[in-house]
Amino acid sequence: MKQRALRHIPEVLRNREFSTVLVAGLVSRLGDSLHEIALIWLVATQMEDPALVSLVVAASLVPEAVLSPFAGTYADVMNRKHIMIGANVARGVLVLLIPLSRGSGYLLPVVVGVALGTGSLNAFFSPAKSAIVPNIVGESQLDSANGLLETTNSVSRMFYAIAGLIVSVSGSFVAFYIDAATFLVSSLLLATISREAGQVGRETGQAVLDKLDISGRIEEMREGFAYVFADRRILSVIALYLLYGLTIGPFGVILPVYTEQSLQRGSDIYGFLYGSVYFGIFAGGLLLSRYGDAVANRRGRVSIAALAVSGLPLVALGTIPRGNASSTPLAVAALVLFGLVAVGIWAPTRALIQNIVPDEKLGRVFSIVGTVSSASLPIGAAVSGPVLTVVAPTTIFVGMGATLFVAGLGLYLSPLWDVCQPTTGAAESVQ
Repeated sequence: MKQRALRHIPEVLRNREFSTVLVAGLVSRLGDSLHEIALIWLVATQMEDPALVSLVVAASLVPEAVLSPFAGTYADVMNRKHIMIGANVARGVLVLLIPLSRGSGYLLPVVVGVALGTGSLNAFFSPAKSAIVPNIVGESQLDSANGLLETTNSVSRMFYAIAGLIVSVSGSFVAFYIDAATFLVSSLLLATISREAGQVGRETGQAVLDKLDISGRIEEMREGFAYVFADRRILSVIALYLLYGLTIGPFGVILPVYTEQSLQRGSDIYGFLYGSVYFGIFAGGLLLSRYGDAVANRRGRVSIAALAVSGLPLVALGTIPRGNASSTPLAVAALVLFGLVAVGIWAPTRALIQNIVPDEKLGRVFSIVGTVSSASLPIGAAVSGPVLTVVAPTTIFVGMGATLFVAGLGLYLSPLWDVCQPTTGAAESVQ
């Protein structure tokens, strides 16, 4: 019976080191979910200015966009496990500053400063996490592994529903103590994986230290950009991420306003709506982890189709009747469907990059790709606050959904449909 039960568990989960990375990410993400709901609701309700919400969201995203190409060079010369642990510990210390500044009169500057700091540290953490996966799982398991990572993220984001209730009952500041604790627990879990799991397949010791001076990092960054621009598949993925990020950027700013104005509900429902997106991602990630082999041969096509289809639930969200008894259930259903489809955009393209890029370049490539995602999101977030003063949130959701649908159709007619198919060996040059 035990063997029969094990057959239903994705093989990659039997890998102890991958499972540890998965659980460590889940723990810190649970704290982040509570942190994000508390932070946005704190700014939205106490300062009552959509522009300030945009400022805080943008402050958390801009540093990663700016620093990622530079920070990603570390993931190609230093132990990726150590980078992840160091970034976690530093983020845990930073978030404690928010509750400690309560009543000081400097809450807004502290909130913005912490958002900038945690975003900067994430620029180091994210490429290290993405680059460590091929070191601990086989190539045939990459799609399943990335699907499970998306599932883990979504499980934690489903905590938004509970986070909204916690904020409603106990206030916002308790959330930041919990978030700091989760960073500590996550770091302790990561410390249990082997040092070799995070080791980059290149020189170590003094040779690595020589690479860490400013000129060395700039040269490493230049090499990374040259590699990316010479590979049409990676450029195609970047184009997809750019279209998605620019369009979906306003989402985090619009949703609390939509909850208050269109649904006429409070922070508990806001958290539940946000969590609904990640319930959908959870379901999509499970499906992908189960059927990863089927996706592996059509990663580009799956991502393009998912981009187009993901726009339809947002259009539906913007057309839900205002204030009806069925409005909230319909909004939840639309957001679950949006999350279910959205997982098909990210996981297959991430597996493609892990498959085609040499290990010693993965950190830089992921940081450059991440820069596009991180840069595009705050642009949308920054403009959405002022736009909300003159345009209804429902109208913005309809526009976002239509844009995603049209963008997907455009990519269907572009070379991305074919160029994003997986191949083995060195990067495919434009020449």
